[in-house]
Amino acid sequence: MDLSQEIKIITQIKSEDFQHSIWQTSLSVDCNNWIVLYLAMQMIQAEKLKLDQRIELEGSRQNNLFGRSKKQAYTVLELLQYIAFAQPPELALQLLNQLLGGREQTQIALQNELKKFKLDTQVQTIRELYQLAEAIFLMPIEIIQQVFQKQLSFKGNTLTPISSILTCSQLDAVLYLEYANKQIYFSYRAENQTIGIFCLFDSIQRIDHIIPYYHYFTEGLIPSKSIQAKSEWINIIGDTYFGEFYTEIRKSKGNDDALQRYGYQHSFEKIKAFFNENDLNIANFEAVFNSEKDSPLQDKKAFILGAEAKETIQEFKRVHLNTVCLGNNHLKDYGAASLRYTLQQFDEANIKYIGAGLDQQQAHQFFEIRTAQKTFAIFNGYWHRDIAYQDYDFYALGKSAGVACLNTILFEQIIHYKTRHPNHKVILICHWGIDFKTTHPEQESLAKLFTQIGVDLIIGHGAHTIQPIQYIHDKPVVFGIGNGVFNSNGEYKKHQALPYGMIARINVNEEIVQLYPIFTDNLETFWQPYPVNEKQFKQASDYLTQHLDQSHYQFKKNALGCFIELKI
Repeated sequence: MDLSQEIKIITQIKSEDFQHSIWQTSLSVDCNNWIVLYLAMQMIQAEKLKLDQRIELEGSRQNNLFGRSKKQAYTVLELLQYIAFAQPPELALQLLNQLLGGREQTQIALQNELKKFKLDTQVQTIRELYQLAEAIFLMPIEIIQQVFQKQLSFKGNTLTPISSILTCSQLDAVLYLEYANKQIYFSYRAENQTIGIFCLFDSIQRIDHIIPYYHYFTEGLIPSKSIQAKSEWINIIGDTYFGEFYTEIRKSKGNDDALQRYGYQHSFEKIKAFFNENDLNIANFEAVFNSEKDSPLQDKKAFILGAEAKETIQEFKRVHLNTVCLGNNHLKDYGAASLRYTLQQFDEANIKYIGAGLDQQQAHQFFEIRTAQKTFAIFNGYWHRDIAYQDYDFYALGKSAGVACLNTILFEQIIHYKTRHPNHKVILICHWGIDFKTTHPEQESLAKLFTQIGVDLIIGHGAHTIQPIQYIHDKPVVFGIGNGVFNSNGEYKKHQALPYGMIARINVNEEIVQLYPIFTDNLETFWQPYPVNEKQFKQASDYLTQHLDQSHYQFKKNALGCFIELKI
């Protein structure tokens, strides 16, 4: 049968009563790999088989680990790790043939296990599969931790997992099955003896983030961070960083820049008028206050953005930046300790933040902004990148510190919030996009989903340049507002990108957003962005509104400059 619903189940080992109808769902799947793992692990537990014992197997196109077809010897541990990680059916059966003495003995053993777990040769219920998975997960944790590896290489060949959930350090083991072009995952966390079963309709929801969340936290709306607004204005700027990383490079080359010549009180001078002290002023802080001298990502990541806490916060206070979004790709550049230090510094300075936390639940907290007339909610997250998940350990997963992801947890929080407060407006601030490029198809896919489930306005940044505006499900989606004060050299000419950012001013009571383009080419402004002139405004606004109907927007001008006005 086809799966007609998503599956999200968390249950305790030995406590499930299987009363829900979903347990009787039948699937046409081959679970021989699981049985081979179970039998081999039983033999290891009984000391009938050693992990370092070498097994010689015949290579083939289906099971050849190293691109050769001749016989090779591998340890039992290597083969079990490979079977758990890649699930090659022919290799699993070959291993069992070697362990049991031939194909006939293998078939007898498989039939015995199928009968023991009430499994069929072709069709299994989710309950029967669960009981087999439970038997594997009940093996000694020492064996589980050796077999289920987070990263796997053979003689220099690194294997790519079917999903980054297999690399999640917050889980002890993950099994999966292929069914109807979908993956069904059975996950295990030893600390609280929980087993999860998950199957989502599409990959954009990021099953690799929702599984650890469910193993650690109960479903439901995460408490908000409540803010009583002093004015009706919310001001948002994009990537913001005074550029200490880049300044050090310039110093080493004998090159001057604004931070060396003028210090921190320079770059905001021509745009600080946008940030009234009574407004809610939000910046994407695109760096981390590094308490550590060395980064664990040295030689792994090209740009590692450490910032000075005291000087940065002093300047944020001076220009009235009182709120930061932290869901981006630099907050964990110096590891978890520096992330915790950064949150502590913002807490002590009374600068509010969302988008990161000491665990996955805290990272997904959101703002609830109240004025005398209206209430708005603001969510923040960074889109999923496999390299950030697998290599950089950037995301908050379970109890680990990190940044929030634009994924199923965020979807569920928005749905919960809109269900409780259908008349409240929801703003989503997204860090996404490819550097200096126009809108990526994944941005559009995410925007379609978010506007469908209740987001009223999306403000994006991350590409370091502006991206065109769209209306999706009659909701404005500002895909890219570019940089705020971001003191790299900029590579606009090299990438043929427009050298603009934007400041978004949202009037909560009138339910409008005003977009003010700013010129952000640092080598021309000496790291001091400014509101555009009329010629620059025409270039930026033509690009931004190219996909809009004229009824969607208006061009206006006031004392702050030229702007595009949209209705929320």
